[in-house]
Amino acid sequence: MIAGSSLADQTEVPRATLADPNNNNRHSSRFIEDGSYIRLKELAVSYTFPKTVIERLRISNLKLFVSAYNLLTFTNYSGMDPEINYAGNDNLRIGTDFFTYPQSRRFMIGLNVGF
Repeated sequence: MIAGSSLADQTEVPRATLADPNNNNRHSSRFIEDGSYIRLKELAVSYTFPKTVIERLRISNLKLFVSAYNLLTFTNYSGMDPEINYAGNDNLRIGTDFFTYPQSRRFMIGLNVGF
């Protein structure tokens, strides 16, 4: 037992951070973790059909494209998304993940046809 302390404060579990007269809602580094990540943010692939196909279809150009956004994220971060910040530009809470939804993964397919 540490001199001047009681058994009540010998724990690995932090106190609840609800507002109380003891000011237990202070900022803490207890839950800080490495938020490093690598993300494939955008991938776009297109194919322009050859002139022989275009002439046979009687059009001037034909292009097929596929795009994907937020396709892959590699991280050891335990939250939903290491890039999300729930507090906007608030300097006191920047980088805080408070159950914010991750960025959506989106796919787009298109066809560009010229007549």
